[in-house]
Amino acid sequence: MLDAVGGKIGLEIEIKGPEPESAKVIADVLFDYKSIWNNIEVTSYEPLLLREFQKECPKIPTDLLFPRSEDWMKLDVVTYLAIHRSRLAQARAVHLHPTQLTRDVVSEIQKQGIQTHAWDVNDEQSLKTCTELEIPKICTDKFQQAKLFRQSMMLAS
Repeated sequence: MLDAVGGKIGLEIEIKGPEPESAKVIADVLFDYKSIWNNIEVTSYEPLLLREFQKECPKIPTDLLFPRSEDWMKLDVVTYLAIHRSRLAQARAVHLHPTQLTRDVVSEIQKQGIQTHAWDVNDEQSLKTCTELEIPKICTDKFQQAKLFRQSMMLAS
């Protein structure tokens, strides 16, 4: 896959884990693709795996994936945990679910020098929210819908 699309599109590579050695395995594969490192970001829900990966490939950005909120979690808890887990991971960004995205949440995270990205952006309302909050990167399962939304936004401006 790296040979086929590497350098042509941006790639997000998720370290699933929980095996501690999974970060090194991925780093070993990417070592031969240094020419496309500027088009790659590595993500994980596990701060430790991101830190281990950073030891091997410090020039590839790492982002923390933040899970959907549990029923008891209010947005202040999401903000607090997203900031501190991102700091623990030394992540460039935290990827939040659209249900966690508000102006206050994004602002507080950005005050800490952490970017906010979004995952599971699979409906028009989520796309609108990300646009309004100026989220620079999204992950979607509905590429065509996102592409059409982006084109309609460009035509409107």
